This record gives sequence, structure tokens and C-alpha cells, in this order.
Amino acid sequence: MHIKDELKRFIGPLERRVRTLLMRGTLARVNDKSGLQTMQVTRLEGETFDDCERIGQYGLTSVPPSGSEVLIGQVGSNADHTVILGVDDSSRPHPLTDGQTCLYDKSGTQILLNGDGSISITCAGGVTINGNLSISGNVTIGGTLNGHAP
Repeated sequence: MHIKDELKRFIGPLERRVRTLLMRGTLARVNDKSGLQTMQVTRLEGETFDDCERIGQYGLTSVPPSGSEVLIGQVGSNADHTVILGVDDSSRPHPLTDGQTCLYDKSGTQILLNGDGSISITCAGGVTINGNLSISGNVTIGGTLNGHAP
């Protein structure tokens, strides 16, 4: 046997494992009914993975729309332990400028931290606050307040 063939035989399985550590895919559906959110995703090569756990950031959660792009990881290159490491969608507000952060949804609602200490809220459905509200500073109203014009 040639050294080249022997090397291919030895490295081949290792190469396949490395190639499947991280993959891109598309979100098919989300199950948000238990403690850990799970997703069904399809990799770009057409293979479907069910019940993939989504690894997210503490304090922030969402149910991304079907068709979103996902980054798929396989812990230890094991197809039985597939996790979603990231999800993004083309509806993401862009372009943002240096220092801006935006919380958004597919309807166009946005909470934009502008990077200069100000916040902009955009929504068509209104803002509901449950609990006490304290405002320190000036208030400008461009509409009505309790049915009275400003």
C-alpha cells in the first residue's frame, strides 16, 4: 500500500469529523414549550436535524421566523448532540452604526440603543407598561394624553 493511500485512510475519518463540527443551515420550526428551546433545522446539503437545542444568551430569548439562517454545531462531531449556536434573519435592521444595539422583531418593532445614551422605540401597536412609571426629566407629547390634546 502506498503511503499516500495509508495517510488518506487514517486522515479521512478525522477530516469528516472536523467538517461537521460547524455547519450552516435553515430553520424549519421552533419548539418553545420547555426549558430549553429546540429547533428543527436543515443543513445546506439537505440533511435535517430534529430537536437541536438552541444555545442562547441569558436574559434574552426569541422565537426566530422559519427560514432564518442558523449556525449548527455538533458537540464532539456527534450528530446525536447537535446544537444551534446562532440564528439570524435578513429582516435584521441594518445598517447600524458603531456602538448601536437594536432589539427587533419581524413586524418592524424596534428598541434602538443609539450609542450616544439615547433610545428610540418604533412600533405600530403601541407601548404597554405594567407597573409603576417614574420619569425624571422633560416630557414632550406629540399626540394626546388621556384624550386631551397637548
